[in-house]
Amino acid sequence: MGKGEEAGHTVPDDYYESFIRAGELKIISLDLAQKLAPSSGLRNRLVHEYDRLDHSMVLKAVNMAEELFPQYIKAINDYLSKEM
Repeated sequence: MGKGEEAGHTVPDDYYESFIRAGELKIISLDLAQKLAPSSGLRNRLVHEYDRLDHSMVLKAVNMAEELFPQYIKAINDYLSKEM
């Protein structure tokens, strides 16, 4: 059983929901969660629809990830530092 389950929280069904749940639980800001959640779909498109990818969409997603994921990492580090 994970820490979230011990606290009475259910495990998210997918990656999208995991970002949203992290925002709701104030692990990351809700604004950041809402911006990051759609990035979870890119993985599926890269793996399952690679022959039909819109390269401009991929470039846009990569540029967004370069901006948002450092914020995500900092938020997670800050949260974990408070927990210790």
